[in-house]
Amino acid sequence: PQEGHIKAKVVKNCRRLALEFLHFVVASKSLKKVFVSIKGIYYQAEINGENVTWVMPHQFSQELPSDVDFRIMLTFLEFYVTLLGFINFRLYHTLNLHYPPKLQLFSGDDSSEESEDLLASLAHNLSARPVEDAEEDDSEAMDLSLEPALRAAQEKADQEKNRFQKLFAGCRIFLGRETPRESLVFVIRTLGGEVSWSSSQAAGATFGETDDDITHQIVDRPRQSHRYLTRYYVQPQWVYDCVNACKLLPVESYFPGADLPAHLSPFVEAAEGEYLPPEQVAMMEEEGEDVPVMELEPPQKSRKRKAAEEAVEIADERTEAKKEADEEKELAIMAMPKKKKRLYDRIMHSRQKKSTEVRKLKQRRAAVEKS
Repeated sequence: PQEGHIKAKVVKNCRRLALEFLHFVVASKSLKKVFVSIKGIYYQAEINGENVTWVMPHQFSQELPSDVDFRIMLTFLEFYVTLLGFINFRLYHTLNLHYPPKLQLFSGDDSSEESEDLLASLAHNLSARPVEDAEEDDSEAMDLSLEPALRAAQEKADQEKNRFQKLFAGCRIFLGRETPRESLVFVIRTLGGEVSWSSSQAAGATFGETDDDITHQIVDRPRQSHRYLTRYYVQPQWVYDCVNACKLLPVESYFPGADLPAHLSPFVEAAEGEYLPPEQVAMMEEEGEDVPVMELEPPQKSRKRKAAEEAVEIADERTEAKKEADEEKELAIMAMPKKKKRLYDRIMHSRQKKSTEVRKLKQRRAAVEKS
């Protein structure tokens, strides 16, 4: 934000670079994941085979901290502005797009304020350069040179990728005033959907609210003054959950005023021993994925209490195989060198800490469900 010695020119230049990168992601349809958190909105895109993750803040007014020396920060900003400008230049040339970006609406070099507003809306396509036929022939020859098994796997992966890139194809979505417009436009247009908003809200709207072809309207208010019966009214979370689920989810759970389902982070990979929300477990079971088993370790006990419990356990009914296994494990631990013993203690401590966190999360979830 502009404040003090942060000049408006610097803010405008940073905003321009961010919009150029978003336009590239829209044109390349490389978006993979999105997650809305309290810190901002996290995105992940696959660019040239590499996963690139970034976060964009919510569109709220921000208060700059007084204990940060922004003069030093501006020296780093000069380097990153130059670096990102060159990265955008190279990325645009991989898609044969003009750089600086030009809209298809303008045939010439139009740098007017209207062109800048339309470019910032993310609702219009960029102008492309002529594509050379030689590059396409080389890529086709490279695909034909693969083995049949690898070629079949690649074709299947390409089909799934193309299906995901057209996730919102056929959807004509209108955004309400209270919704995060830029984020929704970016996500919907990247995955093949058409999106617009009120022309009085911002420049770049392509159709109005009275359009009969609108299939969905994104609102974030429990009640609307007027409703059209030919479209679905859903909350903004529906768009983000559809992206993470790689399919169009039923709209019944996202109606205005409804209790929304849990917004799960797609960046968290399910691992054995970690807590999984019931919604994520149900989704994994529906898709046929293996659900990792959560094994809870008993909390660490003192030596005296452990010795007393071991004395009591001798009288319990235990199989000989179990006793021998436990004795062998204890002997192996006792025979460990000090260095490996410390490493083993750290591993066991981390497991016990993780199991304690899982137990607390399950208790919180049970308390919320009871209330």
